[in-house]
Amino acid sequence: MMIRKPDERFSHYEDERIASIDEQICALLKQRKELSGEPALLPSPEKIAAWSEKFGLYENYLHSIFAVARRPSSFRPRIQPENFRKYIPMLRSLERDGVMYTLSFIRQYQNASVVQLLLDYESMPNAANHSRPPHPFFELEVGAPYDAVSSGGGGSSYHFSFTFTVTPALPDEFASQRFVFKTLSGPDGDPTGEEVVFDI
Repeated sequence: MMIRKPDERFSHYEDERIASIDEQICALLKQRKELSGEPALLPSPEKIAAWSEKFGLYENYLHSIFAVARRPSSFRPRIQPENFRKYIPMLRSLERDGVMYTLSFIRQYQNASVVQLLLDYESMPNAANHSRPPHPFFELEVGAPYDAVSSGGGGSSYHFSFTFTVTPALPDEFASQRFVFKTLSGPDGDPTGEEVVFDI
């Protein structure tokens, strides 16, 4: 998992005129986030092209700025699980469209919980053309006061495993807890509307 830190390769300015501009940029980013929500929609290619010509900025440069700005939460600090305590076996499964989804276990740490989701496909899906299933992507929601971020995933042709770090740590015993795994259109994509839900 990538941990973003301030880049020390570049020099820092001392010009307060630039600082004033950067502060305005921060204020506008905050205003844009409040108006657009997350993930924010992107400007149309026509608007990007017009602004590129008007302000003398490269189109790809503008595309990159807006692409980064659409998901501020992806830059929130990542908590590293520390001081492993125990496993909580879950072993809850459901089948949908030839895919078996399994909430297998939770690793409990002092400061976080790590949730594992497994996917198992039929051994030969789409047998007529022998095509492999596309690589799936998910985000996890467990409700307030918890925050969940993807902390890894991968697999083979017909088996995938994903882990999510939840902070603060979940309780060792659940009175009631819902795990909502939302399918994404790509690694940094938007929710597709499909969900896999486990109620504990």
